[in-house]
Amino acid sequence: MGTSSGSASIRIHNRYKWHLDPRMGTITIYVDGRKVGRVELDDSLEIAVAGGDEHIVRARLWYLFSPGIRVRVGNGDTKNLYVDVRRNLSPLQLVLMTFKPFVALYLGDSPNQ
Repeated sequence: MGTSSGSASIRIHNRYKWHLDPRMGTITIYVDGRKVGRVELDDSLEIAVAGGDEHIVRARLWYLFSPGIRVRVGNGDTKNLYVDVRRNLSPLQLVLMTFKPFVALYLGDSPNQ
């Protein structure tokens, strides 16, 4: 990581629609390979990070993961990210997700995937 002169934050919004036990819809968030917290259904989690540095953010739900995405947040800024289970998958993609769980979750800067 580079030299940073301030702080910033990344806010993760859990967009997953789970209708059973809400604890099972909690998503675990990792920044730079470290577990930094969990975000409940229809809630958000704000994570303090070094401003100006590039960070890799990843999400996990059960055994499903999002691809790691690179995020750079300016000093004093907040970057909003949204996490959800991928939608509109074909039956073949659903089967392949069983064997490739590292791309099963959407994590990105758009609330609509």
